[in-house]
Amino acid sequence: MKNERRLGTLIGVVGAVLALSGCDDPLVPVELIEKARVLGARLEVEGAPERAAPAPGESARVRFLVVAPELDLETGYALQACFAEWSPSDLPACKGEPFARAERSTPDARAPVLDLVLPEYPADARVPRLLVRGVICADGAPSDEGGERCAPNAAPLRVSFDLELPGPDDAPNLNPSLPDDALTLDGEAWPPASARETACRELDVPEVPVGSAHVIRVALPERAREAVPPPIEGAPEFESLLVSHFATHGELERAFSPLPGTGTSLDVTVTWTAPATAPDDGELARFWFVVRDGRGGADFVERAVCVVPN
Repeated sequence: MKNERRLGTLIGVVGAVLALSGCDDPLVPVELIEKARVLGARLEVEGAPERAAPAPGESARVRFLVVAPELDLETGYALQACFAEWSPSDLPACKGEPFARAERSTPDARAPVLDLVLPEYPADARVPRLLVRGVICADGAPSDEGGERCAPNAAPLRVSFDLELPGPDDAPNLNPSLPDDALTLDGEAWPPASARETACRELDVPEVPVGSAHVIRVALPERAREAVPPPIEGAPEFESLLVSHFATHGELERAFSPLPGTGTSLDVTVTWTAPATAPDDGELARFWFVVRDGRGGADFVERAVCVVPN
């Protein structure tokens, strides 16, 4: 049963990752953010935000990472939470009625969230799973007609995020962490920036010349991953991590950096080349980094640089 749990989680979370991070234009690199997209979701248990799944009776919040080339994208949304009827060949569907809903009919720039209190598991659930699904509406509101639709003036971003729920004897899965000091740019500390202006020269972000190449390093702490009990014969002792990286400008070397459970290094290095042109007052290039543990846990952070002409 526990091995069935673990295998189901690995497959199911891959499906959730694809549902959240897909890029529907094959001619655009997946790592380039050229329109509004959903890059990830993180669940935090109330009073224990490091835990990635609640137990029955506990409160939790699911927060979605929605990004766009423009600053301060406004979104509306209609989300619901239910127990999942999982399928290995399709996105999961609700098993029974939703037990939590969240809607924002007046768009604003805050992250989409859904708060829930987890009910008791269904009596026939061998491997209970939580499903949060719905639609996030970029630059608009959900449709008055209900369903997973947006008003005509909004861009619909449909989301489906599911994860395995713990059994009574299971150790809690913890969210991986991306601490502030995990990221460096060309060997220098790269802290979060407060700049919210496209014209960014002389603001609190690193300045880089047009066309220049740079090395981004993500050095995860050892606590970012956990041992995965009980072991499946022949499987890694530790969970695998997937680090994803995205940018609004320039060229990233790739979008995904896997860290297998058999590896000893938790370092990721990826190169980024600044765009060839920029206005005199600079162009703000934004980056997002997402780490997932393959079991429903996640963390994400944002960084920025200012691209300036030579």
